[in-house]
Amino acid sequence: MRNKEDEQEMNKIDVLNSLEVLDYDANGGELEYLIVPNTEENRVKLLEIGTPSDELQDAITDDGEGIDISMICFEYGGAKWFKPKSGFTGYVPEDAPEWAK
Repeated sequence: MRNKEDEQEMNKIDVLNSLEVLDYDANGGELEYLIVPNTEENRVKLLEIGTPSDELQDAITDDGEGIDISMICFEYGGAKWFKPKSGFTGYVPEDAPEWAK
């Protein structure tokens, strides 16, 4: 049975997985960047999962069109891993590189 904290982390991961991914680079098991659209709706979602507004502002891309959530997702979103086809998870999969476990 999940406790309340586990459920909150899963809800955060669901929020992350609801965001449209514009571009990403997951090189060698490390998420270099992951860009989502810079929309009001996405900013609100990221603030609701606990992202400080100054860090959200810093994550906006130079062209202003996107938000790089590669750090936000792990720091505030409860994510432990990202797979392009399935999205964020709250655990590190068994087939992950040893350094990630």
